Amino acid sequence: MILLGIDEAGLGPTLGPLVSGLAAIRTPDGWTLETPWEALSEAVTAKWKKDDPRIAVGDSKKIYPVGGLAALEKTTLAVLGQIRPSFPDSRDELLRGLDAEEWIPDLAAVPWHRNEWTVPGHTDAAAAARLLTESLAGAGAEIAALRVRIAMPARLNQTFDSGLNKDEALLAETGAHLAWAAAAFPGEEIVAVVDRQGGRAKYGAWLSGLFPDAWIETVAEGAKESSYRWRTAPNTGKGTVSVTFAVGADGKSFAVALASLAAKYVRERCMADLNDWFTARIGGLRRTAGYPGDAPRFLREVEGVVAGEGIRRDALVRKR
Repeated sequence: MILLGIDEAGLGPTLGPLVSGLAAIRTPDGWTLETPWEALSEAVTAKWKKDDPRIAVGDSKKIYPVGGLAALEKTTLAVLGQIRPSFPDSRDELLRGLDAEEWIPDLAAVPWHRNEWTVPGHTDAAAAARLLTESLAGAGAEIAALRVRIAMPARLNQTFDSGLNKDEALLAETGAHLAWAAAAFPGEEIVAVVDRQGGRAKYGAWLSGLFPDAWIETVAEGAKESSYRWRTAPNTGKGTVSVTFAVGADGKSFAVALASLAAKYVRERCMADLNDWFTARIGGLRRTAGYPGDAPRFLREVEGVVAGEGIRRDALVRKR
């Protein structure tokens, strides 16, 4: 059985990328969405604690404020250590490890991402990876995938120009993840959960467009959760997908929480790039998280550099 989670980081901001993450765990039959927290408790904790050798897997909005970038990095690298033969040493190696190599040119198209950052912290991550390896083996489970998709402002603006709104743009990223998973795990039972954004409650027609050869069964549609299922290989009786779009899923599903942390890590490293580049050129410039409450201030203060460097506004600022 594959427990699959999809979540995003950066849907609301004005600056920086929208990053969507996917995590997949192959588990024994009968595991629930929450079972990994219990089964892997020797290597995993739901709450970040200083000096805890375990990785923190939980709501990124709670882990990042207390553990910072180091907590996100430790978790992401330790999990990648279950999939890849070695830890990445650079940004591009990290993105290749997260199956995000195709977006490297998008980053290189703007000056603040042209210099690769290094990936520190291997000592803590290596120790955590060893714990996780032992815990997964003891539980009869494995990390099957950890990947991200990166939509830079220029790419998002093209999407908006085509007529999509923010929720629809995110849904397109989610659809790409689901299509990848259905192809990557043929013949397996996939139990997927997507952290729901916005007020949409019905996804049946959208799923039918995404998987035109499948008969999508609607299990339930409501204000908090909407669930669907279908077969990936109907002629053989093998392969099923059930997907639930749920509000607050990163607190209910281990896989969603893991996906959210990987997405948040990449998003925050990208924002560090942006802030480092502009603060190196403007003395006293206050850093920004890129959200609407502060982005206008930041944009006013960097206006001279943007004009002087010939930076296109749509490469820096989202239209929506």
